[in-house]
Parts: sequence; C-alpha cells; structure tokens
Amino acid sequence: MLLTIDIDGEWSVRELAEVLDSLEALAGYFIDGSIVRFGLYPPKVDPFDGSATLAPNTTFRYHLYLSRFSYASPGSFDVLGAAKIIEQIRLFLEFLINLWIARNDRRLNRDERHLELAQRKLELIQKIQAMQPETIDFIKNGASNSILGAVLQGKITGVSATSNKDE
Repeated sequence: MLLTIDIDGEWSVRELAEVLDSLEALAGYFIDGSIVRFGLYPPKVDPFDGSATLAPNTTFRYHLYLSRFSYASPGSFDVLGAAKIIEQIRLFLEFLINLWIARNDRRLNRDERHLELAQRKLELIQKIQAMQPETIDFIKNGASNSILGAVLQGKITGVSATSNKDE
C-alpha cells in the first residue's frame, strides 16, 4: 500500500531524515511492539540481505520504502509498505493532523511559539494516551518527537493511503 504524506514549509535534511526514521520506527512498533530508531546508532548495512545492524544483537529490517519525494510548497512524499502498517500509520497521522492543524497559529513570535508547541505537545500526548492507548509506548519513548513536531509546526499537512498496483 502507498502512503502519501503532504508537507509544507522549510525542511532541513535532518528534519526530513528524523521524520522518515520515526515513520519507520512507528511501522516496527505496529508490527511487533519494538521501537528501533535507525538514527540513534551508526548502522552497518549487510549488502546481501539489506539488513542493518544498529547495536549488539539488534537487527533493523526496513518496513517502509520511500517511493517518491516532491519538495515544493506544498509538496509530498510517498512511502510503500504492508497495507496493515500503512493503514495504522495513516490513522495515527490523521489523528495528529485533525487534532492540531486546524489550530495552527502563525502569529506568535518565536519564543511564544516554542512555549505553545511544548504545551500543545503535552496536550497531544495526553489526548493520544486517552484515545489511542496502543501508541503510548511509542510516544513515551520519544520516537515520535519528530513526527509530533512536524505536525505541530504545520510541516506535515495531510496524509492519504492508496493501494499499490503491485500488491
């Protein structure tokens, strides 16, 4: 299944990498409850099977594949993955977007904006805990910080899933 994530605003390479890393970690979390962040360890990739060793006794398997990226204002990127996982990620992102994009306030100055984002993040985590308890370990671990930040800053603006022709 194909997941399209709509983006807007300025993105650094690190911000985009962290969001993609969090999406991959979220996929792993929905598959088996594990939270493995690729960016936390220097990886050693096995050229034969594509797995990456992150730490002793930790093997990272890719669950999502970046299939398209369009950086514009607005832009989007597509990731491919198993239908069940893509659907869970779509629901999670839609929940975040529906909760906060409508309340985006661009008039605050920089210091007020940082404080507002921290308060919104706390409120969002509390709402997620109440409404989507199955994702709370992923949130508490901090693996979702880049996704939460991108949604709260208006950088992730939409999400949709479509069937992959190859499925």
